[in-house]
Amino acid sequence: MRQDQQFLTSLVSEAVARDCAEMPERAGAADAAYVPLHAAVLLLDIAGFTPMTERFEGMGPDGVEQLTGTLNRHFGRMIDQILDSGGEIDKLIGDALLAYWVASDVRDLPRAVRRAASAAAELQDDLSDARLGDGSRLSLHATIAAGPVQRVYVGGHEGHRLQFLAGAPLVSLRSLPAGAKPGEIVLDAMAADCVETVWPLRRLPGGNACLSVTHVMTAAAKSSIGSKRAEAGPTPAPPQDPAMLERFFHRALRGQIATGQGAWLAELRQLTTAFVSLDAVFGGPGGDLAMLQARVLAIQAIVHDFGGAVQSLTVDDKGTVLMAAFGLPMLSHEDDAVRAVAAMHRVAGLFDRSAPKVDAPDIADAARRGDWTVQPVGRGVGIGTGTMFCGFLGNDRWRSFSV
Repeated sequence: MRQDQQFLTSLVSEAVARDCAEMPERAGAADAAYVPLHAAVLLLDIAGFTPMTERFEGMGPDGVEQLTGTLNRHFGRMIDQILDSGGEIDKLIGDALLAYWVASDVRDLPRAVRRAASAAAELQDDLSDARLGDGSRLSLHATIAAGPVQRVYVGGHEGHRLQFLAGAPLVSLRSLPAGAKPGEIVLDAMAADCVETVWPLRRLPGGNACLSVTHVMTAAAKSSIGSKRAEAGPTPAPPQDPAMLERFFHRALRGQIATGQGAWLAELRQLTTAFVSLDAVFGGPGGDLAMLQARVLAIQAIVHDFGGAVQSLTVDDKGTVLMAAFGLPMLSHEDDAVRAVAAMHRVAGLFDRSAPKVDAPDIADAARRGDWTVQPVGRGVGIGTGTMFCGFLGNDRWRSFSV
């Protein structure tokens, strides 16, 4: 039984849905493509996520249900605030939410930054009073960067497309220096310059700055900034073809949706995740997009061959990073950790000429024997195994299958 249209639509952002409808030759094609934008990019990071997960883990199935409810309340509040203020949601990255506000051109960036800062301030103010069932608190760290970005579409192995944001602001978000005090939002130099005449800033080295939530909230009380959906915000996406939307679902997710289980499954399960740092970073029109496409397709094929799924692509200060997962629902095997090691050896051999030239079956056999003295996987590849949250997070407006 298939999920209803609303559920399918909520798994793809309105921006991606619009691209699919208005420019299917970019979003849904087999080749790589990008959409150039100017935007203010916001990263909302929940502090205290890991200890909270560990506490709920010890409570068994009831703990998973409570954990899912807690996360959905907090992420649902973030989603509503972002969308109501004219923003777009890109993706969940672990315990962080990445969103952006599109400017019509570079001269419109100050408006986009104001919208992003107002949304971040509202959310930080809300969460400051929030308590979990055991009395503990979560805190929210917010960082904003501004400038030219690209909405990039790559991949396509077995019909699975990947979308991610690229550009200098994405690198800035992860590389901004520490120094924010409680109740402050960190801005990169470009974002700070955009709002320095609107709110008082506490400047940091390199032109970056901290912005007080109190200053933003006081100004918002006197104006309409952030109080309702921006008039110049994105228009809703038109009705979508489910087949087009499903191109952005990996095969584990497709399997859950096909059986009608997607909306209800959330669990703490043993997973192995693998991260590949691609040394062909796409930074815009001058980036080698064709090479990135070739590498993503190759990794998708290898990960699929070993029974895993490519979960996401992100850009940060470490470059373009691809995440794959082994042991997902509908794709679970007793030897998922072994499969991940074998797959990443093969991936490393594609890109790193100094990587050990060991056949993947030999690596797998050694791992099954408990011989973990095999040669290292290679540069730019990391693997980890553990108990992880796995399920859908968000609300009816936007949700993500999260690991």
